[in-house]
Amino acid sequence: MKKVALISDGWKRNIIYAWADGIMIKINEYAEEVTLHHYNCYGNWCEYS
Repeated sequence: MKKVALISDGWKRNIIYAWADGIMIKINEYAEEVTLHHYNCYGNWCEYS
């Protein structure tokens, strides 16, 4: 099994969700078992962005 880490902060959360979604789409194209571990530090979190 392979592991992929996505480390991000709270910057423009829709973009970060799109990154994770895109990574998962590519992971699902491979025959190997790959897991995505997403770590979000909320460095500049704003609920209105």
